[in-house]
Amino acid sequence: MTMNRIKRVALPLFGATALIAVAGCANLSDEDRMLLNEAKAAATSAKQSADASRASAAESARSAQAAAASADRAERAAERAERAFSAGQRK
Repeated sequence: MTMNRIKRVALPLFGATALIAVAGCANLSDEDRMLLNEAKAAATSAKQSADASRASAAESARSAQAAAASADRAERAAERAERAFSAGQRK
C-alpha cells in the first residue's frame, strides 16, 4: 500500500491515528516517514495541550468552588452582623 493510498483512504475514514497505524505496515519513502513523524509529533503535542487544558480547567473549577464557598461564608457573616446590630439597637 502506498502512502498516497493510505492518505486517500485511511485518513478521511479514520483520522491521523489510522494513518499512523497503517503506515507502519507500508513501505515508506524518506519523505513519507518524515511526514509521519511530524504527524506523530503533532498528535503528541495536541494530547499534551489537551491534558494541560483539562488540568487548568479542573484547577479553575476548584478555585471557583472555593470562591463561592467564601462568598457564602461572607454572606452569612454579614447576616449575623446585621442581626447583632438590630438586636443592639432594640436594647
